[in-house]
Amino acid sequence: MEPLQFLLPEKYQKFALLILNCPFGKVKKFLPILWRKAVFTVCVDGAANHLHTHFFSDIDSVFSEYELDFVPDFITGDFDSINKHVLEDLSARGSQIIETPDQDHTDFTKALKFVLSRSNIDSLLDSVVVLCGLPTESRFDQVFANLNTLMIASKISDKPVWFIYGESMSVLIQPGKHTINVQSGLEGDWCSLVPIGRPCTDVTTSGLKWNLEHSTLEFGSLISTSNMLDGTGLVNIETNETLLWTIGIKSCLESPFWAPSY
Repeated sequence: MEPLQFLLPEKYQKFALLILNCPFGKVKKFLPILWRKAVFTVCVDGAANHLHTHFFSDIDSVFSEYELDFVPDFITGDFDSINKHVLEDLSARGSQIIETPDQDHTDFTKALKFVLSRSNIDSLLDSVVVLCGLPTESRFDQVFANLNTLMIASKISDKPVWFIYGESMSVLIQPGKHTINVQSGLEGDWCSLVPIGRPCTDVTTSGLKWNLEHSTLEFGSLISTSNMLDGTGLVNIETNETLLWTIGIKSCLESPFWAPSY
């Protein structure tokens, strides 16, 4: 498992890129390289507004700079957020419009279900990368909605869903033994392990500054936030329940993601 491999130009992976409806902010710098490498791209409802604002105000110069057209392959949602003219423009440029009106699930959940339920998913993709800027309305409940979607996805498919939120990347760690390669050079100075759904009563790690040995992680007691890597380059995790692994991404990185070619 290599969390930040998707941001390395020389690494090849088969993944779908799913963009959530949040202002891009700092995640904008990751978009060109992820867009270029993705098997296909999906904008979730109002995410298309942000894409259109950033990359279609002067489409000729954008294409000249990045050699990308930034037209998503799919736009999904109940379309209560996307501007009508954006939907019409991207549809005319080739985006497929997938309406998902079910109000029992969030647009993120419905979009992820759409991606993971495609008939040729096993041969088409190894994983899904989700790009989420920092919400301007700062709704704390949306954090839990996103975590719930990751849990739902884990029941639909064994494909990992990598969640880029601001300058961090998260993924669910399922019960068992896992080795995480943290030698990309893009890792930030912190990482965390948080129990999701239920307490983890037997967690053992190596490769962290503060390792765990048959420890219990649960809310109301110990959770391993603001941990750090020990510099060995590998993190080993053994857990009896699902954990959320999160690692920071270096905030100083800019130019590698904006390079027009690799």
